[in-house]
Amino acid sequence: MRKLFLFTIALLLASPAAGFAYTITREQKADLARQALEHELNVDALDVMLDSDAKDTELAGETDAPITELEKVAVDAAQNRFIASIIVRNSKKMLEVLEIKGKYIEMTNIPVPASQLMPDEPIQAEDLTEAAVASNLITKRTAIKKEQLIGMVPRRTLAAMKPVAIRDVEAPKVIVKGDTVLVRVANNFMQLTVQGKAMNDAALGEDVRVLNMQSKRTVQGTAAGAQLVEVALLSAPLVTNERRAARLRKTAEQTDATVN
Repeated sequence: MRKLFLFTIALLLASPAAGFAYTITREQKADLARQALEHELNVDALDVMLDSDAKDTELAGETDAPITELEKVAVDAAQNRFIASIIVRNSKKMLEVLEIKGKYIEMTNIPVPASQLMPDEPIQAEDLTEAAVASNLITKRTAIKKEQLIGMVPRRTLAAMKPVAIRDVEAPKVIVKGDTVLVRVANNFMQLTVQGKAMNDAALGEDVRVLNMQSKRTVQGTAAGAQLVEVALLSAPLVTNERRAARLRKTAEQTDATVN
């Protein structure tokens, strides 16, 4: 007989006419099976569903709280089914051998909204909690870490206690289409700034096109902050040669003329 571990269960106390009796309920059997499977499969959390014929078991005439021992458990991983044999005994003798059958699902704890989250409101750490979700429902498109959600903005309303798809959140926009933005053009020697109109939304680090309202020319840069766009010239090392320095200054002036 293989005894992997012992655990005590809380049993409901009934009072039949003949005397005391302990009842092992269907729910307690499911809990016994869950503990046995978690130990056998070495996983953190499982959800267990017993077969429909599982019923309560009454231990008549017993006054001592019973102890349960796992005798054996057989697992069909392909079908996610199990059969567990649990010995129930008191301090003196064996009382019953329970055969518990059913299906199991491995669960994974992931971050989920603690309450409904509305679009366009950045997600804070306190907006999230953890929930056990069936592992087979988690895909590479599911947010599994808080870092994937904190600071992001929902694209749509997010339901409470439900997994969040990565595509349903986005980085907050620091530039909105139509914003008046400051365009900063810089290299190793100088920095030029000019105002323009953003032609698309952009989060920090994303590309943004800017229209100069006077010249009607557009340039493309990178969103560097709220209403700030950076346009980088080709990076050049510091030089002492006057001709090279003059050539770089001329390049900057030509870029400025294009923006204007």
